[in-house]
Amino acid sequence: MRHLVISAAALLMMSGGCLKRMEMIAVFPDESIRYITQIEGDPDDLLQGDAMPSVESGWKVRDETKQEDNKDQLIRVATRRAGPRQSQPATYAPGGGALEAVALRFPTSLTVEQREDGRYYHFKRTYKARGLARIEHLRSELFKDDAIKQIQEKSPEELTDEERTKLAGVLIEFEAAITEDFLDQAFQTPGVELAQDHFLIVRSNVRSIYNDPQFPAQLVSAMQNHEGQEATDVALLDMEMELTERVNQTIEKTLREKRVNPTKIEKFREVYERARWSYQVSQDLSDEHWFVGVFMPGTIVATNGQHVEDTPAKMLENMDESDPVETRDLLIDLDRADFKPGFSAVSWDFEGKDVADRDVAIMVTSFVPAKQ
Repeated sequence: MRHLVISAAALLMMSGGCLKRMEMIAVFPDESIRYITQIEGDPDDLLQGDAMPSVESGWKVRDETKQEDNKDQLIRVATRRAGPRQSQPATYAPGGGALEAVALRFPTSLTVEQREDGRYYHFKRTYKARGLARIEHLRSELFKDDAIKQIQEKSPEELTDEERTKLAGVLIEFEAAITEDFLDQAFQTPGVELAQDHFLIVRSNVRSIYNDPQFPAQLVSAMQNHEGQEATDVALLDMEMELTERVNQTIEKTLREKRVNPTKIEKFREVYERARWSYQVSQDLSDEHWFVGVFMPGTIVATNGQHVEDTPAKMLENMDESDPVETRDLLIDLDRADFKPGFSAVSWDFEGKDVADRDVAIMVTSFVPAKQ
């Protein structure tokens, strides 16, 4: 999982990895839908970022591990079936949990329309935008300086003390700016009741944390850790945790001094933490890759998909992804369905950054002719 900021030093100092997501969706003639999801990547990224399919969220799950480039890789395979007219999954997060509010959402629907010439199956899933435009604008403004761009192109070992100090200053300013953005989001959220002057004092006091003259030197020291990568990771994480605690204490102390009702303080802190957490999840999602395949009854007549095949087996043969045994079992079940018009397939490839600020909708309509 990518922490914030200081963790941004992490963009230079810490190793990271992206997750590969493969989602197979099979629509059956009786309007039931089978889902198979395979997510592969670094165990920490997989288990500590966005919500993963789990037993608690209604999925059958199995995990396996493998070695890739001398690194452990975790593979989670999850399956689920929704019967005719049952609600479809819209997130991998368990219902009612804290993660549900910040997890990626993908509302899914199937509409079946009977016309004179036959049945039309309309399938749609929308991966909802994460709303990163404000943060990315802040990042681009702070990192647009040519000198900073040149520093970012260097390996950590090549940086001079002056370059590390300059980079640390920009990272701290970025962290301060996005923290102010999270505070602003919390204050503007319906249900949060703070007097405007009280909020602005909180904002000013939190900003003063980042103006600590010793802060850049502390960050540089963590980035220069000579005891190995693991020690550097720990030092950066310790700074992150300490900073988070200082911000929370400052919010609490400031509002108590203003005699704000404790319930209102708790509500403000809860919404602030959710905005911050949502951003962390969005950052984790931004470097992930999706492959989505949908199997439809009959012939696909309209879609915004990238690759259409007249059989599911052809799609699996042509794709680059490695599919789990559950997918092969699904093909067997499609054959056993003994559905005379057969099934066709369509697929999409996209990146996590594609859902940063816009919805990504996958749509497909298939046709099954009326019996003569």
